[in-house]
Amino acid sequence: MSTNVDLQKVKAKYNQGVNIMQALREELNSEVNTSEIIEIAYDMQSGSYVNAMSKATDLYFQECAEILNQFAQDAKNVMDAGAGELTTTAHLKSKMNFQGQVYAFDISWSRLKVGLAYFEQINHSPIHCFVADMKNIPLLDNSIDVVYTNHALEPNRGSEEMLLTELNRVANKKIILFEPYYEGASETIKARMDQHNYIRGLEETIKKVGCQLDEIIQLKNSTNPNNPTFAFIITPSNNSGNSNQSDEVFACPNTNQPLQKKDTCYFCETSFLAYPIIEGIPVLKKGISVLASHLND
Repeated sequence: MSTNVDLQKVKAKYNQGVNIMQALREELNSEVNTSEIIEIAYDMQSGSYVNAMSKATDLYFQECAEILNQFAQDAKNVMDAGAGELTTTAHLKSKMNFQGQVYAFDISWSRLKVGLAYFEQINHSPIHCFVADMKNIPLLDNSIDVVYTNHALEPNRGSEEMLLTELNRVANKKIILFEPYYEGASETIKARMDQHNYIRGLEETIKKVGCQLDEIIQLKNSTNPNNPTFAFIITPSNNSGNSNQSDEVFACPNTNQPLQKKDTCYFCETSFLAYPIIEGIPVLKKGISVLASHLND
């Protein structure tokens, strides 16, 4: 990534317990959490979610898994969008009656690296992880049967429509958002969400992007009483009712054309752009590509 932020100074602030997203918003004179701010903040805190696992989170994961099971049993693939350290991905996979392909992405490579080690402790099944920006998901249209998030939309106030448009584009059968619900919150919780620039207007935005909002369920086992979780059950606008049968899912984030996996990169034959694979994790972000027109020579 390209940034004018002094990352050593940011790391020192994080070690002192400073709220990094708020500090970065002030430093970059931004009223919202941009993709750059989110990537830096989450990268700095890599490992913190793994270390925070508890009995309370296990009850939460069980409740999420029961909801997902209703829609994923016959799915060919599912994806955790904004998966962080794969804590949710790992525990939901272990609790779900699901044997298909698991995909997960996050904007932070470091979080995925930490998370892969954790995932392998919980599951012995394969997982397809990749680095991406949720505002530009490098997947083909309708390529994932069931897409879900776990407080991944949360810090993106102002980008709700862009994010839901992308989730709608790649989802085939269902979208399930485990997110806070501003309009259903108390005044105290709303004030907290305002302070942290958390999302709002999900109901309205879901309908605006052409999706059908089937149901909103308040979870009984939210891990933070000051930030309760709701499950938004959504049917995407392009829902066919049938499982995606294609094995091709990855797309060039610049052209949305299919990507081919090579030894050290993913390559798009139409754009001639190559995207690196770092320690087994593809980095599929728009600005992280190399023109490689002779790669197939």
